[in-house]
Amino acid sequence: MAVPNTTTFNMSDVKAAVGNYDNLADLFKFADSAQFDPLYAGNKDNLLNFRNYGNQIVWRAFNAYGPEKSFNSKSCGTKPNVTLYYFGSNSSCIQIGNTICNNSSGTSCRVSTGVYYTTYCFDQWIEVLYDSKQGAYTVVNLGYCSPP
Repeated sequence: MAVPNTTTFNMSDVKAAVGNYDNLADLFKFADSAQFDPLYAGNKDNLLNFRNYGNQIVWRAFNAYGPEKSFNSKSCGTKPNVTLYYFGSNSSCIQIGNTICNNSSGTSCRVSTGVYYTTYCFDQWIEVLYDSKQGAYTVVNLGYCSPP
């Protein structure tokens, strides 16, 4: 969830985006600094600094094992052998349609296609293919090795 880009949001909206912390100081402490809207971030001392929090699209790193040609439950939990990045906003989990890259700048991406396994979000596997129309490597399928 993201905080609305209005001045009418409340503490519950911020808790839904950051975590169920009881006070403003903890919300700022545990918030993802990359998710603050630079127009409203200010000194990070006021609830209004969270305006539009979580709508910032950033490259997020995750460690994974792979790729394999197809899903294999025996590979779940295997020690990661690669660091990859996905382009997404306000999500702790990788989603179908996210762009995948081998660097945090998102330029000249070189990713092997196939299935990767990661503990970034629970015990998740993702299938990455190259989309020639977008000119990017994207997540086309995903699932969980064990229930989240």
